[in-house]
Amino acid sequence: MNGLAPPSIGQMLTWDSSSLSPLVLLGAFLALWYWWSMHRVRARGRLWPWYRTACFLAGCLLLIAVTGSKVESYGNELFSVWMFQHLTLSMAIPPLWVLGSPGLLLLRSTSHRGPGRNVLALALSALRSRPAAGHVFLEIFFLASGLLFIMPVLATGPLPVRQSYLGRCFDLFVEMPLHVFIGVVLMMATKPLLTTFVNPPPEWGVDVMQDQQLAGALAWSYGEPVALVVVVIFAMRWNRDDKRMNAAQDRRAEIDGDSDLEAYNNFLRSLSAAERPETR
Repeated sequence: MNGLAPPSIGQMLTWDSSSLSPLVLLGAFLALWYWWSMHRVRARGRLWPWYRTACFLAGCLLLIAVTGSKVESYGNELFSVWMFQHLTLSMAIPPLWVLGSPGLLLLRSTSHRGPGRNVLALALSALRSRPAAGHVFLEIFFLASGLLFIMPVLATGPLPVRQSYLGRCFDLFVEMPLHVFIGVVLMMATKPLLTTFVNPPPEWGVDVMQDQQLAGALAWSYGEPVALVVVVIFAMRWNRDDKRMNAAQDRRAEIDGDSDLEAYNNFLRSLSAAERPETR
């Protein structure tokens, strides 16, 4: 007997004091570190955008909520709750963290001398490296996979390889239909697809097939709006960076002249000069 009351929104949002997930501690630690680092940067007279702080702390609060409340316990029994929890871990929290630019905050808040230099060296080596039980392990996997997908798309800090905007656009549009496909498969299935969730407590009165269909609806309706928001932010950044690059090229052309255009004109002149003897 799991000791859980029949599922409801109120029950799921209740704090679960019977167990403490490592991810709750991770969320609390990251929130405290980010808040301290942000104040350290501002104390030095440097600006730090409020929206970055809001995004990162919202991600930490979501992590604490879905792993520290009874969502964690109900996720072991109901497919729909499991789907909601892991969509949150892989689709909602990683973009919020990346939009908070924690890597950039680390570089600006940590001293470049003494022990701080060692901290920065360790962090940068981790950023430049390429990564190679039970329910908690699966949660960590979904959280890490979401971060690995979204970091190359939205991150503004240091990365091992900075992909082109076209490459990042391709990655986005390859990933976006996956949740729709999974959701449709779950909603159209005529029998339970996972034996893990086929025996919820009888007193809950849960229909296993309805629960599976709800999980499929969540996969479709939760995943796609988040992906759409990411695409909008990505498109705005692409447009902004293109405008900056074009403005920089125009300023350089005004100062030094358009060397590329001049080289192309010289090339055409050389071709014209080489053809003249032949035409005579």
